Amino acid sequence: MQTDFLQALILTNLLEAPIYVLFYPKRAWQQVILLMLAFNLLTLPFVWFVFYPLIEDYSTYFVVAESFAFLVEAGILWLVFRREGWQNALLASAAANALSAGAGLLAAFV
Repeated sequence: MQTDFLQALILTNLLEAPIYVLFYPKRAWQQVILLMLAFNLLTLPFVWFVFYPLIEDYSTYFVVAESFAFLVEAGILWLVFRREGWQNALLASAAANALSAGAGLLAAFV
């Protein structure tokens, strides 16, 4: 499970990094990547080690866990990068999480 978690963390960051950099072009890419690493290190353990054992139904787990990640990450983006607005934070988080969640679904079921 820990190896799978580390693989998921690496894949999540690799997939999401370009999206966040594209949504925040006026920010230094290093700043955007560091923030992404920080909030993925915060949210992904909850997704894997809190929600997964608590929620038996996979569909419910998926919706709850991905909603959590999306909203927490959008909130952090908005708090740190307010100048770009909450709409940009929501769109960036939605795009990044849709890509990484889709990749996770493919990995789980293929």
